[in-house]
Amino acid sequence: MTTAVELSPFAQGVRMLVTLDAMHDEIWTQRAVAGMESQLGRLAKLIEGRS
Repeated sequence: MTTAVELSPFAQGVRMLVTLDAMHDEIWTQRAVAGMESQLGRLAKLIEGRS
């Protein structure tokens, strides 16, 4: 699986676009997306706590 991350600066902060390749079947693709969403959610909470 390949993951691409693009970061773009904005006046309000940074925009992050994450693109994941599809897995060998839909269930595993959904699991990979759920895992990434979970990790990014934890990162967002950490960043918000610093403000």
